[in-house]
Amino acid sequence: MEWNVYNTISEIKERAEALLMKEEAKNNLPLGLMYQLERSERNDVLIAAIEDGQDLNAFFLMTPPHNLIISVDKNKDWKGSIRQAVKNLQAAAIKIPGIVAEKETADFFAEEWTSTTGQSREMLMRQRIYQLREVKKTSPSEGNMRLADERESGLITHWLLSFIEDTGEHPLSEKEAEARAAAMIQEKSIYLWEHNDKIVSMARKARCAKNVAVVNFVFTPREERKKGYASAVVSQLSRKLLKDYAFCGLYTDLDNPTSNKIYMEIGYEPVADSSMIKFD
Repeated sequence: MEWNVYNTISEIKERAEALLMKEEAKNNLPLGLMYQLERSERNDVLIAAIEDGQDLNAFFLMTPPHNLIISVDKNKDWKGSIRQAVKNLQAAAIKIPGIVAEKETADFFAEEWTSTTGQSREMLMRQRIYQLREVKKTSPSEGNMRLADERESGLITHWLLSFIEDTGEHPLSEKEAEARAAAMIQEKSIYLWEHNDKIVSMARKARCAKNVAVVNFVFTPREERKKGYASAVVSQLSRKLLKDYAFCGLYTDLDNPTSNKIYMEIGYEPVADSSMIKFD
């Protein structure tokens, strides 16, 4: 097995796809990010793999300051691949703020990393990855879904900051949130749910791969929760996405039973559990 680092996605895209497409729903995060990076001019991205000839045993992506995303082939020597990756990451003095990976993979990497670096670990979020092929239930909540436009940039900025505070994701400054909101509006990816001319919830179409589009940034302000609005916007957006993709993907916080129940009622089915772990 050999550790290799690449400068661009194009150098490894075909072989990375061969690994990730074996379980496209589970790997929607690295797949979507990989396709985004194809169109990006970023030069600070870590793109690496443990390789066995032309095959990839493990694939690693990190866009600082975000966590390292790890994907492995469980039919190969994945634990040996993780050990070798840890050794090479440390030798190169690469700072890893944390990781996101399938639960067993994340646990093993975290144990190897902390036992050799002396760093501590903290579970930031226990996640579940879902997929949806058919909307089984549409929320009875009144209202309608529409694309966000520039008029809502301030509201979406505020909701984005609130979403990050609720979920514990990597924090953004207000200026960064404003830029992110503007970009999502421009790319026509943010959908809003309106009731009686009031915007009450939002969701985003994100990380599109060959057969899957991911739903994320599902947010309803506290004063509008428990009224079915999140269920309404997610079910309507999912139905729209299924016109162009074979299935939808979605990550949830396992410690939020309400959201998991809502998504399963819509028709989302569990694929795998994932962990977001922070290193200090």
